[in-house]
Amino acid sequence: MINNMLWNLNGNAVKSIVGIISLFLLVRLIDVEDFGLVAMVLTLINLPGAVGDLGFQVSIIQIKNLDRSTFSSIFWFISFSSLIFSILVIISSFFFIDIFNLDNSDSAKKFVIAVILCSISYIINSLANTFKGLMQRNLMFKEIMLYEFSSTAISNACLLYTSD
Repeated sequence: MINNMLWNLNGNAVKSIVGIISLFLLVRLIDVEDFGLVAMVLTLINLPGAVGDLGFQVSIIQIKNLDRSTFSSIFWFISFSSLIFSILVIISSFFFIDIFNLDNSDSAKKFVIAVILCSISYIINSLANTFKGLMQRNLMFKEIMLYEFSSTAISNACLLYTSD
């Protein structure tokens, strides 16, 4: 039990440190306008993130007898709902162009492309959280930490690479 707690604690600490280092590097690499664009995209993309997995990750952990059929149903429901949320966010991004006063067509184009890419990552994260719930149920905290660290490192490396 304590071993699992330490893996969880270390994983969260490493993710936070990598995120802070990436933020410092990102601030140095991009100009103020693009940083504002990132803030606007994150504002929009976090709307479905607030809903998250609709509580299904917790239900995977707590359900007494989790059979293959129940897990499959949860997986497909989360897949469908994350796809719907992503489509709604992409559609609403065109309305947010007016709200954020992105009159410059280049900024508007960057905004929509960034929203689309973040929406894709939202779908992937939603699906991954389904399996993360299963791993938590089976007390596989070391594997979760390794997965989350590699996911964070790869996504931050991609972000820094594309920030030219």
